[in-house]
Amino acid sequence: METDVLDYLRRGYTAVCASSRLARRLQYRYAQSQISAGHDAWATPDILPWTAWLQRCWDEMTIKKDRNLVLLRTEQQLYIWQKIIQRSSHARQLLQLPATARLALNAWNIMHEWQIPLCPEGSLNEDAVAFRAWVKTYQQYIQDKGLIDTTAIPDLLLNDASRVTADIAVVLAGFDDLTPVQQHLISGLGKAGMEFHVIATAGRNISVTAVGAADARLEIRAAALWCRRLLESGVTDNIGVVVQDPRSLHARLQDTFDDVLVPGSILAGNERGSRPFSIIQGLSLNRYPLIKTALDILELGDLPVALELLSSVIRSPFTRAGETESQDRARFDACLRKHGEHRMALKSLDYYAGRYLRQGGVPGVFLELCRNYLEAFRGTGGKRPVYEWAGVFTGLLNRFGWPGDRKLNSAEYQIVSEWRNLMERFASLDPAFNSLNYREALGQLKQFAVGTGFQPETGETPVQIMGMAGAAGMQFDHLWVMGLDEESWPNQAHPNPFIPIGVQRDAGIPGATAAAALMQATRDMDRLIQSTREIILSYPAYNQDRPLRPSPLIRQYLQPDSVRNGHGQDYAAIQFGSRRLTDCVDDTAPAIPEGESVSGGTALFADQAACPFRACARHRLYAEGVEYRDIGLDARERGSIMHDVMQRLWGKLQDHATLLAVWDRELDDIINQSVSSALSPYRKKYPVTFTDSFNRLEAARIGAVVHDWLELVFPCH
Repeated sequence: METDVLDYLRRGYTAVCASSRLARRLQYRYAQSQISAGHDAWATPDILPWTAWLQRCWDEMTIKKDRNLVLLRTEQQLYIWQKIIQRSSHARQLLQLPATARLALNAWNIMHEWQIPLCPEGSLNEDAVAFRAWVKTYQQYIQDKGLIDTTAIPDLLLNDASRVTADIAVVLAGFDDLTPVQQHLISGLGKAGMEFHVIATAGRNISVTAVGAADARLEIRAAALWCRRLLESGVTDNIGVVVQDPRSLHARLQDTFDDVLVPGSILAGNERGSRPFSIIQGLSLNRYPLIKTALDILELGDLPVALELLSSVIRSPFTRAGETESQDRARFDACLRKHGEHRMALKSLDYYAGRYLRQGGVPGVFLELCRNYLEAFRGTGGKRPVYEWAGVFTGLLNRFGWPGDRKLNSAEYQIVSEWRNLMERFASLDPAFNSLNYREALGQLKQFAVGTGFQPETGETPVQIMGMAGAAGMQFDHLWVMGLDEESWPNQAHPNPFIPIGVQRDAGIPGATAAAALMQATRDMDRLIQSTREIILSYPAYNQDRPLRPSPLIRQYLQPDSVRNGHGQDYAAIQFGSRRLTDCVDDTAPAIPEGESVSGGTALFADQAACPFRACARHRLYAEGVEYRDIGLDARERGSIMHDVMQRLWGKLQDHATLLAVWDRELDDIINQSVSSALSPYRKKYPVTFTDSFNRLEAARIGAVVHDWLELVFPCH
């Protein structure tokens, strides 16, 4: 297929691809062919994904014909759907409005992609009735505002087909099946004079093998070892690994392929080196540490926030002096976990630093950043247009010195660039957005980050790891497809709840029913097999302790005893195993200097009996673990408060005779006074925790415990 497409490109055709990955691959293959032909320079071939080609056709048409219609971005559509759903009578029954809005937008796109009319009301279930009402509101809204969305582009192009002259000859690559709207558009533009050619995947398979692995972890490792053997044998291009869900397995894939193909990457200073593999399926933008830090900074505000969120900002290297001040910030974080509350405000950090840290260990730069941030945040009240909030967010991040001082590597630089693109898209959303307050604007920005998938671009690598969708139209010399157990492949049916199942079944929407999912899986499997010379199909035999069986679609290719478990030590284990140990006896700690005392009470003897080193580390070297604050008071603080209450109580009673004398008359008042006095310093120390309600509940609990104790000790009062 690739050879045929390259021939069309040399003749000046535009290549429209089923995926962005295929478009990049064809760009690379075209450049290779030009270099092999001895060319030093050449015209850039015209290669675009389907959506980008549609957008360009629309842009060309609007340039040639003055139109007042404004094309909505996906983010703008999502916001409109969310507001429509929020204002409808069905909103009270929904727990996740953003998720519902995404499903509704998906249903709207499916209707247009598969040319499904809006169903009559009498044949609808409750979900479809709600969706029908939302559709009518949405249509009226965009009509009144003079807006259109991407679903309207094909019809508008066909209405003015004579003006669509951006491309007169198009070759379609990687399309196994065209949707009804694609077929309709191609047919209409073809009648208007545009030339189309569809390139089918050519059969080139030689070998198909199905194997099993003990579990998913060893399955990934077996695939990585297979890639390594190919690379060591001289294969330098066109190795593919297809994974069912590369996003959820992204970290495991990265770690395993690093360990097998780039073992030195675990060593300090080598973690940023080039790799012979790339994971094509990106993560949501908010899952990258750089972007998580940015969103956490914007979440801080001037009110108390969760200590975990504040801790992540303190320890992040993506703020000013994040690396040079890392040791002091780590100590400060440990201090807040030990002495702070489960929710803390930035304005309280100076107090904790001054009270609990030595002068030399105070993270001065970070505290100054917090003060600057709070000063800027004071001007963020009220409602504003979205484009103003984009500037406010950028200013707040600048106050923290984001993305930090150190030089960014290529991937990090691309992530920062994508964040800036996101902010530009966010700032341009005014046709759909009303004025928002700070929290509303930040909520929308976070939704955009969650909905934006991103993968930093790398050069073409010998090994490409991708999902099923990313492999559409691709050709390989060697391919490994994993995760093909009977529970995962074919995929389970996932019909959209807002379109009746019968309608989706009749339209033949992939994945809408079990039969459609099986048909789609069969087509995908045939396509993958035909797209490569050698293919290995694998499945995990166990999911934890639960046995799994291979998918029925691969059983015909199973070989007897063909289990690949990816055995072999990882690089860290190999290095550790090569160590040379020297035995020595060191059972004498340094002498305690004169005048120094060792604290710990009975814990000193308990630790010494359990482990002499632990006793030395805790009581001589003062080593401590990091604590984790939870809601309320911990057991140690509750014990200290109770001890203080009893001390104050007996300070007032003095003796048993006084207790008996006041038992029926004044005892409750004396207990309440003792409890209130004991809690007073804790209310000052933990103002966020000690709300009025918490203070009343804690005082009542302690008073009841004291009463019960007195009843138990003095039963015959």
